Amino acid sequence: MSDESVLDEENLQAQVDELRALWEAGQWREARSQLLQLRRQRGDLPVLLTALGDCHAAGGHWADAVRWYEESLARCYDPDLVARLDEARSQLGGPGRGGAARLWMYGAAAALVLVLIALGVTAYLWLAGSRPPARPVGAGEPVPAVPRAPHGVEGRTTQSMPGPSTTGPSAAPSRPVFQGQRTVTSAHPPTGPSPAALPPIKVTKTVEAPATDDDHFLTSLLGALSWPDDTPLTGDGFVQFDPYPGYAFVTLQIPRALPSQDLLKVVLDTAYGVAVSLMKGSPAVRFVTVRALYTFAPADEKARTVVAFRGNTSRESIEYWGRIKRRPSHEEIWYQVFAACWWNPEVPVQSGGRSDNRK
Repeated sequence: MSDESVLDEENLQAQVDELRALWEAGQWREARSQLLQLRRQRGDLPVLLTALGDCHAAGGHWADAVRWYEESLARCYDPDLVARLDEARSQLGGPGRGGAARLWMYGAAAALVLVLIALGVTAYLWLAGSRPPARPVGAGEPVPAVPRAPHGVEGRTTQSMPGPSTTGPSAAPSRPVFQGQRTVTSAHPPTGPSPAALPPIKVTKTVEAPATDDDHFLTSLLGALSWPDDTPLTGDGFVQFDPYPGYAFVTLQIPRALPSQDLLKVVLDTAYGVAVSLMKGSPAVRFVTVRALYTFAPADEKARTVVAFRGNTSRESIEYWGRIKRRPSHEEIWYQVFAACWWNPEVPVQSGGRSDNRK
């Protein structure tokens, strides 16, 4: 795959992630309109079809969500998408799409059970009628002895292979290890430790991964940072971390109390501080994306949340400014620290701020 195609896929995924913030904030109709426009431009790509399914599911339009999920699966198989499709189908309910098939299946299963019961009763009655009557044991006839197991078989114990070592740097995670399996031929039940009970399976309405320990730890690092009005970043900010590539995705909520004057510069300073804090706090973090959300709340309109800023940076870029022992200027943060910087022209910027987009 060429570098241009890789960048093209990354830009498309970035656009989808920004629209995901809209439907997660309740603006699913606006997100749907922009997704459909992207589909007209880019075609039926699985990432766009899946996003359309997620968007309609967020709006409660499960039939449309099923349709988009099925179209995406027809082009690219994804186990996670299969789970989303099953969830969307279960939300439809009743004898609608998928419901009629389930009712037919349940009816066929019930009919089969009734047939088996009838056959079982018939066989029992036939055997009972054809069996000869039991003959009582006479006075001179010996009572048949109960067969016994050969000597030395009862109570024999076979030792299984020992479990993995639980000490040392390469030890496996702690788990129950059963040292032996008892084979008993007597009528007494075997004794010994019983297997530990499995944790209960939790079924949720959404297909979202829970926050990990890394997510909580990196989010806690934001607690040392705040906006100029002393609003802590951890109020509405959080971090999602993928340990395999070392990628941290940060979402911040710009306080409404901040004045629009030099708002872009304030966001740039905050985004740079977040990247530095995460890089210093965890050596596992190699790449950081900072996304800042802005909420319009006019007095006569409904509140609307948009992505105001998005920028990507790397450990190499952050460590460069640490080596030269100088904090970059706002222009340097925009053009050198963060790659593919973007500022939403809808968000007001005054007094020398930039409102153009750079992708």
